[in-house]
Amino acid sequence: MAIANNALPRRGTTPTLTIMTDIDVSEFEYCEVTFVARQPAKSYPPETAVVLTKTAPYVVCVRKSIIVTLTQEDTLQLGENNPDIDATIEFQVRARDHTGSALASNIMLLTLGRILKGGVI
Repeated sequence: MAIANNALPRRGTTPTLTIMTDIDVSEFEYCEVTFVARQPAKSYPPETAVVLTKTAPYVVCVRKSIIVTLTQEDTLQLGENNPDIDATIEFQVRARDHTGSALASNIMLLTLGRILKGGVI
């Protein structure tokens, strides 16, 4: 799986991510995409993480593409650990097909760009 376009999503925006697959995903009965932004621990306390999971209607499976729409609140939340730098976001697709088989993609990476002024517009 891979992200279709190389446009850098930014904090506070509403990106639509297209994840290309090599299988037909249109018959998935359930599909979710989980995003994790980690803040490494410099000392104590331990590492913190922001976890965001999107499902329908924000996740749509069409042919060999999984289309995920994020809200301004989503991208602001994912970038809240390090608002002054571009954030590396891990994400993974998990799904269940019509036979009941559960699938999970490899963990992939996405860069979330910083913005000068935060908040929802």
